[in-house]
Amino acid sequence: MKTDRPEPKQERVYGLLRADILRCDLRPGQLIIEAELAERYGTSKTPVRQALSRLAVENIVDTLPRRGWMVRHITVRDVRHVYLLRRLLEPEAAAMAAELATPDDIARLERLDEEQWTAGHEEMDFSLHSGFHLAVAELARVPRMTEILAGLHTHVQWFLRVQALDEGRVPRKHRHEKLLAALRDRDPRAARDVMTHNLAAADIRIANAIVGDLDPA
Repeated sequence: MKTDRPEPKQERVYGLLRADILRCDLRPGQLIIEAELAERYGTSKTPVRQALSRLAVENIVDTLPRRGWMVRHITVRDVRHVYLLRRLLEPEAAAMAAELATPDDIARLERLDEEQWTAGHEEMDFSLHSGFHLAVAELARVPRMTEILAGLHTHVQWFLRVQALDEGRVPRKHRHEKLLAALRDRDPRAARDVMTHNLAAADIRIANAIVGDLDPA
């Protein structure tokens, strides 16, 4: 029976190209030549073109008429839209997590929070910080919402890595003690309020640290 799942080669090239962009081996504004990527990944141009098409849907690359492809420029609008969607979804995910989380779930969140706090220097480890937030979202038991939030956090990590590589300011890491307390107390309202406040503050920090250096379009 035929399925719509990508072939292994297509999936491999997509994963490699996406990772190269998100860790900024390929930078925003950089032109992408299909033949060069095909050689880089040891494949034909067809899987590269298919990967680029998928990344265009994810707003990670742009199509240039008659010129090919380009890694998408990050704009003020991109940052604002990502945080808008996070503010709509994550507080509700936190509230649902407060109702459904087991003691083992909360213990895992505590370990993840400790891991992100003790890793590296004062600046946050972007992957670990997102991992904590996505672990909270998973406890809401709504896989589609977690999938959407995973995509949003991918963009947050990308924004921050670009900023860090350009020697701009990035947010310092922080603990999630108030949120964990609300989850332990099984208090959906408190969990929602804490997440709403944290995301509003994060939006301001991102704006102050990043937006001034980005294309405002």
